[in-house]
Amino acid sequence: MPNDPVYKNSRFYRGSAPVALLCEGDVIGYESQFLSRWFRSPNAGSLKIDVWACGTGHGLRAIADSYGREVKIVGIEDRDFRSDEQASADCQNRLQDLEGRGVAVRGWFA
Repeated sequence: MPNDPVYKNSRFYRGSAPVALLCEGDVIGYESQFLSRWFRSPNAGSLKIDVWACGTGHGLRAIADSYGREVKIVGIEDRDFRSDEQASADCQNRLQDLEGRGVAVRGWFA
């Protein structure tokens, strides 16, 4: 059970925060390090968010699909070679797709 304290303290649970922010990049990449530092700073206020580096955009979507039924998630993907309008439309489509499959996604951005 995801809300069981024993489960949350096991090695199978990725973090203790109620929301996971998923981003592209690797664990030692600048994206995850910057976001992790920001969410631990006074600027974040009372927000409790774990930052998970997911590698590529495909990894980001796979982890959202895998963990998003147990943990509330927010996704941040790279814009890459898309225009702002196309990236925004793609994110909206991704959000609707994940919500339609029962993922507890709170936002998806580029």
